[in-house]
Amino acid sequence: MKSIEIKGSLRTETGKKATRELRKDNGIPCVLYGTQKDENGNQVATHFTVPTEGLRNLVYTPHIYVVDLNIDGKIVNLSLIHISEPTRHWAI
Repeated sequence: MKSIEIKGSLRTETGKKATRELRKDNGIPCVLYGTQKDENGNQVATHFTVPTEGLRNLVYTPHIYVVDLNIDGKIVNLSLIHISEPTRHWAI
């Protein structure tokens, strides 16, 4: 199976206003589930962002990739499960 590396960075601000500003600057808000847990053992979501060009080769392809996601130096291996409305905010 093919693999692709995507570089992202953690984001501290979430919500509609922060997301709108992020998209205006050609960033894509993303959420990663299942890699971190809190003190009770519950899964914690990791909010991060990637540049638009960082995902273009992953989304607009007929191939299936294993993703090496690099979030501020921490590498996570994963596969893409769900994309929410990719063309709504991107210029094709």
